[in-house]
Amino acid sequence: MAGFLGAPPQGFFFAVQTLDDLSPSDLEELALQVIKMLLERTGHLSHAELAKKLSQSKEKRELLPFDQDALKKSHQTVNALSFVYKDAVRTRTAPEEVTQALQSIAGLAKSAAALLGRVYQQRSALLLSSARLQSILSVGRLVSFDWKVSLASESSECEKLNAPSITVQFKIALPSGQVATHSAELSLREFEDFADKVGEMTAVLETL
Repeated sequence: MAGFLGAPPQGFFFAVQTLDDLSPSDLEELALQVIKMLLERTGHLSHAELAKKLSQSKEKRELLPFDQDALKKSHQTVNALSFVYKDAVRTRTAPEEVTQALQSIAGLAKSAAALLGRVYQQRSALLLSSARLQSILSVGRLVSFDWKVSLASESSECEKLNAPSITVQFKIALPSGQVATHSAELSLREFEDFADKVGEMTAVLETL
């Protein structure tokens, strides 16, 4: 098994360098948000807000307009930081070793690496607790994805409804070996939002 940061995903070292574009306070806030997402397996980061921060002028700290490239950069930054903390948990790396490994990355300021290591040290006991550890590392694998469109012609409240809905079904292979099926019924608007998110993920993958 590879050690801490021994098998990073493609594009990781480029993405992690973008952390230098954040102010210390913004970087600490982002690190805490990422750890919270890992602990709770839920949560949401505003990539639009992060893209604005990544587009700031370092000299004047002025908010500049951001474009699609900045939004992609935001996703890459969050993914890189998530990998850092998740890999530290996977390898049970000591906080001081996390800091040392990050400080060895070319292009990442030692002050930023030290800040990230300090945040990990503050949360390491919680991250490495047995219950949390299993939750963080237990990620299922998508086996299949199916969908179908239905048209509701009427309901108890409306005789002529004609409202389309989309049923999606995910089959997930769990670490235990079992396969779990999850279904959801979405309105047209909800499905369009879901499709937009998939489009965002595709755009990020194209940059790797």
